[in-house]
Parts: sequence; structure tokens; C-alpha cells
Amino acid sequence: MKTIVTSLLQKNQIKLLAKVIVAIRGVINFRNKDQVVLFDCELSGQISDGMWGNSSPRGHYKEITRAIPKKGTPLGCMGFRPMRAYNFANSRLLSIVEDRMVWYVKLSRAFPKLSLAEINNYNYSDCNYDAACVNSDKDKGAYFQKRLKDFKKALDVKSVGQLQKALDKIKGVSYSGSNLRKDLKDMSAIIKGTAPEEEKPGREKRELKVGKLKNPSVKEMQHENKRLNSMGLSKYTKRLLTKVTNPQKMATGVLILTGNNYHEEAEQVAQKMVEMNFINKPGDVYQLDTPNY
Repeated sequence: MKTIVTSLLQKNQIKLLAKVIVAIRGVINFRNKDQVVLFDCELSGQISDGMWGNSSPRGHYKEITRAIPKKGTPLGCMGFRPMRAYNFANSRLLSIVEDRMVWYVKLSRAFPKLSLAEINNYNYSDCNYDAACVNSDKDKGAYFQKRLKDFKKALDVKSVGQLQKALDKIKGVSYSGSNLRKDLKDMSAIIKGTAPEEEKPGREKRELKVGKLKNPSVKEMQHENKRLNSMGLSKYTKRLLTKVTNPQKMATGVLILTGNNYHEEAEQVAQKMVEMNFINKPGDVYQLDTPNY
């Protein structure tokens, strides 16, 4: 009985402590983990002493960079009011740090057990996913040697070959510059307090529309290929369509609007390909370019 009472007291103390921390530091609720990573690893620093370091009003950075970023609802800043708006999708900023921000997100997705501090520390975006470049830290100063050692330990790799496989896994994560811009625009609206709680129907809404051309001409096939490329298909789905479809039975409207669940996407594509007599059974698709995560 005493143990149960002590446990309840500890839980209540933890809850009270959490409320105190929120009251002192504030919280920013973002829509997804990617946005939390972007804010913690890049944007908070840009606000305090980077892109917006000398912006007005004076001291605008203090509360927002002290706040705790997390995925949660309601979206926006809790416990404080931002002193200004920030255009995180600023082209000047992206021209300098776009690759680095994409790296942070890909790293966090490929190795989800990494902490925000670890992700922030392991910035190898300049190496372009090349193990030899990353491994060159061993010939540098003590800070870089320790960073490399910690990076390898976090990814559970020892040899350069294993390191390259881990980097290939990170590179293979589907997150592009366009995905980044979408997140950054959403984050700007979240900070400003104008972001809707529910995202507008877009890639997260799943939908399939399929058609077929009979004996298409080269010009018609080129037109349909161009159309497919403009529909926002994931690279994974494009590879599936390229390998599975028969050019003489052109899919005119394979429209996949989905989030990041590419296994479900593959299943949807496979089913439609079966209906259109492009393949024999859905299982055939899973033998092609299985995602790394």
C-alpha cells in the first residue's frame, strides 16, 4: 500500500513539474516529428543568432528559442506569445542550409532512436552521403574524432563498408526539398497562429484514379509520362510503375496521394496493376525496390 501511495505521489510530482517547466519555458506544438527536428536542430539557432539574429523587435528570440518544441495539439505556442513572424521558407536561408535541414530529417527518420541532441551533433550533410568523407574526421582534431566515434556507435557500425550502408539508408529516405518547403511554410503558420489543426487534403489523403490507353502513340505516351510526373508520385511508386507497367498499356491516371506509408502505397498500386492485367498478383510488387524503412 505504501509503495502504491509513493508511486502516485511521484506521478503527481512529475505532472506538476512538467506544468512548471511549461509555464517557465513555454511549448511549441508542431504537426509532426520532422518539424520538431527542423526547429530544434536548425531554426532555433537561425532565430537567435543566424538569419534573424539582428531582427527587430529587440529580444524577439528569447522566449521562442527557450520554448520546448514537440509534436502535439493544439498547434502553436503555449505559455508565451511570439514577438514577430518568421518566414522559415525564405529563399536566402534555403540557399545556404537546405541540404543540412534535409539531412537532419532523413537522419531522424532512418534512425528514429537518435535524440535531438545527437541529430544536431551529427551534421555530415556536406559529405553527400559518402563514407570516406565522413570517416575523414578521424584525421582531424579531437572534437571531430569524438563526433565520428559517437556517430558510428549511434548507428552501430564499425567498418567503412557498414558506414556506407548506413549512409545509403539515410539517403534513401524519401524527403526532398519540396517536402522541406511544405513543412517550413506550415511551421511559419504554426508560430504565427494561423495554421489549421487539420491539414488541407493533399498528399496525406489517399486516392486512386486509373485509366488505360489502347495502342498509344509515342506522343501520347510522352504526354502521359509528363502528366504522371506532375502528379506528386513518390519516387518509389514511379520506380514501381516503370518496372511493372507495359509501355503498350499505358496507365493514364495512376494518381497516388499518400503520406509516408509506402508499403500501403505499393499494395494499392499492385492491386490496380492486377485489375489492369499488368501483373499477375500483388505480391510481385514487393520484390521491387523495397524501401529502406
